[in-house]
Amino acid sequence: MHHEAHVDREFHQAARLARESATFRAVERATGITARWIEGSLVAKSARAKRDAFAKLALPLRLRIVGLLLLCAALTNASLLALLPRQQAPMLPFAVPALVALVGILLMMASSALIEAWPDRFRLRRLR
Repeated sequence: MHHEAHVDREFHQAARLARESATFRAVERATGITARWIEGSLVAKSARAKRDAFAKLALPLRLRIVGLLLLCAALTNASLLALLPRQQAPMLPFAVPALVALVGILLMMASSALIEAWPDRFRLRRLR
């Protein structure tokens, strides 16, 4: 038990020294500047506008759009993997992108039925 208290004390001392260092302060300032720059960028503003427009769409349409995105991602993945030599391709089983594509198709075709079956499951929650 004494050893653990000693390690904790040393860890806290090292953390304090790191926080007080000029390098750490410079990284914190750079991170803050970058975060403010990104927040005010045209890309971020456009993404927020698209998010708000997406949230106003009817739930079945949003599910169809998500399904289409999943299907596009799976097809893109499969197309790019086809360009790689077999030795360089990742060892991801073929079933994973096929499953993603299947889920995408399911969302596109049965969005209304899924919403009726699980009405509270498909409510979008904002992540903060």
